[in-house]
Amino acid sequence: MFYKVFFWVFIIGRILLFIFPTTDATDKNFFKRSDLELHTDYGTGNQYLSTWTGFLVPRLDKNGKQMNIYTEDNNAR
Repeated sequence: MFYKVFFWVFIIGRILLFIFPTTDATDKNFFKRSDLELHTDYGTGNQYLSTWTGFLVPRLDKNGKQMNIYTEDNNAR
């Protein structure tokens, strides 16, 4: 019974994410998505980008330094 409930919750969640996708700081707008996910390590403040395949890379600012939420100059846009 647990596996059936888990399966249907997982399927319904995936369908809702497909119908109503969310946007993050890496997207230009709702219709121009980057297909990247933004992750923040709250211990260090460093930010990383991941792809749907699982690759994880540091998010860099315009000067080539890693983005950090705890610093003042974190405006890469």
